[in-house]
Amino acid sequence: MSNRGRTTPQEWRLFIALGLPEVLRTALTHEQERLQAAGLHAAWVRPPGMHLTLHFLGDTPVTALERIAAVCMPAAAGVPPLRLLAEGLRCFPSVRRPRVLVTNVQGDVQQLQRLHQRLARRLGRLGVRLDSRPYRPHVTIGRFRRPLRGAPLAVLQRALAAPSVSYGDFVADAVELFRSELRPGGAVYTSLATAALQGQPASRASQDDSGDTGPHSTR
Repeated sequence: MSNRGRTTPQEWRLFIALGLPEVLRTALTHEQERLQAAGLHAAWVRPPGMHLTLHFLGDTPVTALERIAAVCMPAAAGVPPLRLLAEGLRCFPSVRRPRVLVTNVQGDVQQLQRLHQRLARRLGRLGVRLDSRPYRPHVTIGRFRRPLRGAPLAVLQRALAAPSVSYGDFVADAVELFRSELRPGGAVYTSLATAALQGQPASRASQDDSGDTGPHSTR
């Protein structure tokens, strides 16, 4: 795993994700522009901030970075590169109370879920607190800071009811550990470390999925 520069605050806001190719980010930007032109206003995610989150770690001691990076490597090494597809729109938590607009992720979802679980086991052994809700892979493209009503809500509902549009497929071949910095102009994401998806022989999958015996407790 390769590590990049850091500064000295005691805690950093971290997450683990798969990066997206530029062509996919461009297609999603065009969808944002189409929705904006139709009258749907949102805090749109800028192209550099588009990614497929695996785990949000939240505020994490800087002293834990090396250990988190270290457990990402064996978790990723046991999963082959993933062919994924971004298709259609969905919102969380519901159509009637939308807060986040996302595109669905399909393709090698079973292996993607396996990667999510492998990371969760290893991070749990470090004492990292993770979201316990079921993992639903998606890429966030916009957030609604106020309740939608009237015409904007109608625009969103029509977009969700329309036939699914494919924004493109891609091959994810590495996991990245990111730092998120909240700034007045929006969040800024910095990749701190990467771990390649390398796959393992099928006969070793069950053994490898049991996790490793890496270092414990970050807190």
